[in-house]
Amino acid sequence: MLEMNTRQQARSPTWQAARANRLTASRFSSVLSRKQPWTERGIANIMRPTSFSNHIVRYGTTSEPKAVHRYMALMEHLGRPVTVHTCELMVRPSCPWLGATPDRVVHDPQENPPFGLAEVKCPWTKKASTLQDALSSKDFCVELLNSTPHLEVSSEYYAQVMGQMFCAGLLWTHFVVYAEAWIIVCKVTFCQNTWDAMKAKLDSFYFTHAVPYLYSLSV
Repeated sequence: MLEMNTRQQARSPTWQAARANRLTASRFSSVLSRKQPWTERGIANIMRPTSFSNHIVRYGTTSEPKAVHRYMALMEHLGRPVTVHTCELMVRPSCPWLGATPDRVVHDPQENPPFGLAEVKCPWTKKASTLQDALSSKDFCVELLNSTPHLEVSSEYYAQVMGQMFCAGLLWTHFVVYAEAWIIVCKVTFCQNTWDAMKAKLDSFYFTHAVPYLYSLSV
């Protein structure tokens, strides 16, 4: 099974090879939001993104375990203890050209179905903000509706989360946003109609633009 063979993520040659020719969930929003015609450089940015590391990336990487621990503690405090498992590249057999690497698989006995995903964000720009300041910021991905946090549908992360659920075959995600002083957990439920519209555009990009580009690299 591909997911089990890529557990070391970026350190794993298997993970690198498995995702090389796939359109992965972290790039879904870039495809869906594209307005101008596709260029070779634009396609390359999607299908052959350049690896990089800076203080923002390092902050997110080092903060993720703390965020997961805080998330688990919060759920237990709410009387809903969860179990989390690391997971890597997931590919749905019916759509092998798409892939996703969620942050965690979650088991929540009080959910139906009990298995879902967790996606964790540790935004550098909000690390010293108060919760109130973060929620009032125009660039924040979470909004309050009737005092309940929701991942904004217009956020770049919404397509990522929908794609992750599709590739994993799971129906809900706990979207976690973490800073030292606060944590937000939003439940995102898979929406088939929304995903169908997204997938039509993703498939069109892949077969119309990505496949010819990938073929050109092999000749």
